[in-house]
Amino acid sequence: MFSGDGTQDCDGHGTAVAGIIAAATVPGHADDFGGVAPDVQVISIRQSSAKFGPAADPSTSGVGDVDTMAKAVRTAADLGASVINISSVACVGVGSAFDDHALGAALAYAVDTKNAVVVAAAGNSGPGQCPAQQAQATWDTATVLVSPAWYDDYVLTVGSIDPHGEPSSFTLAGPWVDVAAPGEGVLSLSSSGAGLANAVDGEHGPVPLAGTSYAAPVVSGLAALIRSRFPQLTARQVMQRITATAHHPPTGRDPRVGAGLVDFLAAVSTDPPTNPAAQATRTAVPIPEPAHPVRVDRRAQRTALAGAAICGGALTAVLSLSALRGRLRRATPTDRNILRD
Repeated sequence: MFSGDGTQDCDGHGTAVAGIIAAATVPGHADDFGGVAPDVQVISIRQSSAKFGPAADPSTSGVGDVDTMAKAVRTAADLGASVINISSVACVGVGSAFDDHALGAALAYAVDTKNAVVVAAAGNSGPGQCPAQQAQATWDTATVLVSPAWYDDYVLTVGSIDPHGEPSSFTLAGPWVDVAAPGEGVLSLSSSGAGLANAVDGEHGPVPLAGTSYAAPVVSGLAALIRSRFPQLTARQVMQRITATAHHPPTGRDPRVGAGLVDFLAAVSTDPPTNPAAQATRTAVPIPEPAHPVRVDRRAQRTALAGAAICGGALTAVLSLSALRGRLRRATPTDRNILRD
């Protein structure tokens, strides 16, 4: 039983993600830690948690599924979020039944109706996470499907790189991966209020902050800065700008890192196109018909953030940070895992 006003982050994942985006530096403090866009205003939406369960079934711990994710995305969009970060994924093998129709509709609403940029994690492979995917997976050869990442027309999917600039061993490849950002050796805020942390509490002890969950908020923060710097750009144009200014892999597009490592300086300082409307749009992916319902891994946590007043208040950038990119699918519990990345 928990007490309080409901705003405590008992899982820690959401606080770490939010800190990467929005942590503000404290003058004179030895830590001197700050997020990518420290002046943003954060809206927190508890979409899933390992520490809460249905009141009608006290024996069940953990709550959250693709339907609650869809509701969280739509809520964030209706609250005025200009950037929505999703740091959780649903992953299943090809041929498994999916039903993330509601989430796909929510993503379309956020991007096309509310003009919000949606950034999502690519997913992690490994024990207890997503199955491994071949490094050069294409739409025709992929054996693992990831939602919401595969809603490629609506989300900017982010893979992880290691401290040497190479794709992280765990980052899940896919034709829907757009760009990459650092996802290893991460430091962020502690949900306990004890300052900084490089891990969160796991089922069997501390879990290091490593994964595409923590690469995604880096790009979400960049999207907030771009929206402040170039407020005339639409959500799709912001996504296009991030991919166009990334450091492209020498061999061309790579399914592990997409267009490459994001370049903050190029993305926020180069002149925007003279005709923004002429920028290329992303290829639409049809929203599938409903299939079997799916539940989210109970340890997964989504955080929705909203960011405000960057660059002297010229733009109010609302960041809604959660845990997915693209589209989350629903499958049977045995077919699919929805995990924190």
